[in-house]
Amino acid sequence: MPLLGLGTWENDNPSECANTIKTALEMGYRHIDTAQVYGNEGAVGQGIAAADVPREEMFIATKVWIDKLGYEDVLTSTQRSLEKLGIDTVDLLYVHWPVDTYNPVETFRALHKLVSDGKADRIGISNFEPNQVDTAIEKANVFMIIGHHLIWNLHQQRLSRLIQLSELTGVLTHGLHHGNEAYIGLLYANHTYYIQSE
Repeated sequence: MPLLGLGTWENDNPSECANTIKTALEMGYRHIDTAQVYGNEGAVGQGIAAADVPREEMFIATKVWIDKLGYEDVLTSTQRSLEKLGIDTVDLLYVHWPVDTYNPVETFRALHKLVSDGKADRIGISNFEPNQVDTAIEKANVFMIIGHHLIWNLHQQRLSRLIQLSELTGVLTHGLHHGNEAYIGLLYANHTYYIQSE
């Protein structure tokens, strides 16, 4: 996963978004992050196609929205995302938020199928509370190898629980600070999962 990435939240002008992606990739960015709910996967795909950068050098991430987390919806919405992005495989596919139609067993069963079918290389979790990470591990055999979880200064209890989780599971923890935001990373096992908050 490239260290330098470009997020596309609120980049909802199609031509500007496509141009931003093309320019960023040609300037050296390799990690592009989008989401179904951002409404710009098509524009991101246009930027990817227009950039003079081989696909294998890119790391493309998208997120499944909360109303598409049932088993069949994960599969069909991800296929639509791939078509919009103009790619056969997404490098990282997140559960955007574990609410609404989210079911730890069924959601992750669908995500594992997408990995098995070659439509996603890695699975990630975004906006998960520590207890939801616990449930995902228990119910869906989720093993984290790398995670990014946004911790606002007001949420020190959340940070403490994530560190405790890492200690209990033998996870290596690393952190990154940016302004009032801190990212904590978790490394564990032989499967690749990411935790992100956005």
